Amino acid sequence: ASGDLKFRQPERTWMLLAGIAALCLHGVVWFVARFVLGDPDALGETQRQMVLALFWLVCAVILWKITLPPSRLHAVLSVLTCALFVTVLGSGAALVKLVTVNHAALTRELLSSFGLLTMVMVLGQMVVAVPTAALLQGLALTRKAD
Repeated sequence: ASGDLKFRQPERTWMLLAGIAALCLHGVVWFVARFVLGDPDALGETQRQMVLALFWLVCAVILWKITLPPSRLHAVLSVLTCALFVTVLGSGAALVKLVTVNHAALTRELLSSFGLLTMVMVLGQMVVAVPTAALLQGLALTRKAD
């Protein structure tokens, strides 16, 4: 890797600490956001979102293991890209479940409403993921010594 970043040492310890801290931060931010919006199931939704976040956090660390990001900005953007990927997959799975399990008719109105809801959810997910991404890369990665 020719960038300015490397994994903190001992690598596994710092990756684990970074992942746990980022996941906890994500849960707190998600819970506060849902609670402020008046969601009666804020805790349940937070737990679901933390499970999804675990997938994109692990995905980002795997990408960093393959190729270290050249900068902290690239590291944050790679985490957000993984979050976007998982979020879009989740939305697709929700639509498939709605049509196949719940037997909703696949109409233009359903697709339009679902698409609008998905865009709002994806935007919310990305906003909530920013502090998580910043913390993950800040704890897991450090600058190379000059």
